[in-house]
Amino acid sequence: MITQLGGTFSVEEFLQFMVPVLVKGQERLRILFSTYNEVTGYDDGPVETKDPSLRILVATGGVRPDSLGFLFSWLVIGATGNFKAFGEIAEGGNERAREGQAVANEKLAEQASQNGYPDIAVIYAGFSAFSSAIEAVRELHKQSPETFTAVLTCTCDLRAKERELDRAEGVGAVIVTPYCGGRAQMRDILNAFIAQWPNRKQEAA
Repeated sequence: MITQLGGTFSVEEFLQFMVPVLVKGQERLRILFSTYNEVTGYDDGPVETKDPSLRILVATGGVRPDSLGFLFSWLVIGATGNFKAFGEIAEGGNERAREGQAVANEKLAEQASQNGYPDIAVIYAGFSAFSSAIEAVRELHKQSPETFTAVLTCTCDLRAKERELDRAEGVGAVIVTPYCGGRAQMRDILNAFIAQWPNRKQEAA
C-alpha cells in the first residue's frame, strides 16, 4: 500500500488518477471516512459494499447543513450591517463545527481501535475546525504510519491551510474542493472506491 504520494488534487483528479492507483493489486482494503458533518447518503458505521474484501466505515460528527431560515437570517444581518450579530451567528456555526470535529476524532480513534487501523483514510478538514482535523491526521499517522491519508478541504483560506498541511506528517494527498462542507465530495470519493474496487463481486442478475 502506498503511504505517501504528496501533491494536491481536485476531486475529479483524485477520482480519475488516484483511486485506481490506491486499489490496484489490493486483495483486501479497509477505508475510513471521517468528517465533522456528514457524508451525503451514508450513515455512521459500516457501508454495504457487497464485497467482504472491501470494508468501508464512516465516522461523522453529525453537524447538519444549516436550515434555509438560518442562512436567510445570516444574509440579512450581513446586508443590514449588524456585524456584531453577524459575527455571533458565524461563530456559532464555527463552534458547532469544532464540536462536531471533536466527535468525529473520537469516532475515528474508536473505529480504528475496534476494527483495526485503515489502509486508507479520507478526512475532511474544514475551515472552522481545520487544526483539530489535522491533529487527527497526525495522531493516525503516529499510530498507523502505513495508512494512506487523503485530506479533503475547501478553498477557504487555502494558503494558510497549505502552510499547516506542509508541516503535517501523514498527509498522503490533499484534495481541494470549492464546496464548503465536502459532504457530496466525500460521497463521490466513497462511491469511486466501491465502483473501482478490482475484486468487486458482481451481483447475480
